[in-house]
Amino acid sequence: MTNANKMQKNICVFLKHPNQQEQIKKTKSKQAIRHTQ
Repeated sequence: MTNANKMQKNICVFLKHPNQQEQIKKTKSKQAIRHTQ
């Protein structure tokens, strides 16, 4: 996945979840999942 695609996906997720702290938690857990795989 390219960085542009990643940013676009993050923006879509962010728009669905406007609460920034929730967004940060989700992003961190996604990164953690990615690192463990």
